[in-house]
Amino acid sequence: MDIKTVKIETLTPDPDNVRIHNEKNIQAIKASLEKFGQQKPIVINKDNEVVAGNGTIVAAEQLGWKKIDVVQTELTGVDLIAYAIADNRAGELAIWDEQKLLEIMNTLQIDETIDAVVTGFNLVDLDELGVAFESTDIMEEWSGMPEFDQEDKTAYRSITVHFHDEDAIKNFEKKLELSLPKKAKYIWLPEIIIERFADKKYTDVENKK
Repeated sequence: MDIKTVKIETLTPDPDNVRIHNEKNIQAIKASLEKFGQQKPIVINKDNEVVAGNGTIVAAEQLGWKKIDVVQTELTGVDLIAYAIADNRAGELAIWDEQKLLEIMNTLQIDETIDAVVTGFNLVDLDELGVAFESTDIMEEWSGMPEFDQEDKTAYRSITVHFHDEDAIKNFEKKLELSLPKKAKYIWLPEIIIERFADKKYTDVENKK
């Protein structure tokens, strides 16, 4: 196996990848890469397309990595496609020995140099396994935090509208006397401002007076 280091920008994600890497998955991979580094190479084909390790590439890019270790497979055609699926499926077919896992995770919790979350298990997962960790007193954590009123912005009624073509969109806009943004996925009638947690931050108001 000839392992080499290449620039991530030279690699192309697998266009036929059937594995969806959600945010939880990517965060787990990032945590592992940050703590342990890259411990196994990405598998690529002769065209520099990623066959196995697409999630690792995404996580590495988010961490700001410019280079990564890869190994080029000699597989081609249907063998290459089958391998890409098998690489993901094989791990899914294994099952956890929950008792041993519980013992190991509890051991990791004692070691202050290891954050057990880097294993891919978040606090909810650990709680379901019965792993002992310091519980959080929600009321205590909230003590001293500012209070606010959360306005109810749930929709009274929602409908989905499908447009056959551009003319249908224009007719719809004309009838409702509105203009739909090109990338609009939903609208509010009447229009309201949707507030998100990402838009919020705490500030020290008293020190700004």
